[in-house]
Amino acid sequence: VQIWGRKRFTLFAPEQLPNLYPFPMRSNLVSFSRVDIEQPDFTRFPKFRQAPPIECTLEPGEILYIPPFWWHHVRSLDTAILLNYTWRLSWRRYLARPALRALYPLFIDLLQRVGRSKR
Repeated sequence: VQIWGRKRFTLFAPEQLPNLYPFPMRSNLVSFSRVDIEQPDFTRFPKFRQAPPIECTLEPGEILYIPPFWWHHVRSLDTAILLNYTWRLSWRRYLARPALRALYPLFIDLLQRVGRSKR
């Protein structure tokens, strides 16, 4: 809920995960993209061009719901106050088809890492 000021949100659907270059599974930043979406380096992250963003500006009094597994970037456009709440998902939601699709690239990264460590 935007209380004061404005914020710009950039959202990416879960199936865009391979184009967002998340940090590796072993990282503490696994839920973050390595791409600076405000100044993307397309030489290092060429697939980012294929990730269609959904952008919106939240004005005072407006509410934005971000579904589970959607990636997002937020930028304050003014001095702003925003109130948010994060729901905890049950383990069953993580096994739902969209969640598995979103987690697949991270699973592949883990398998590749395990394969390299056994060499």
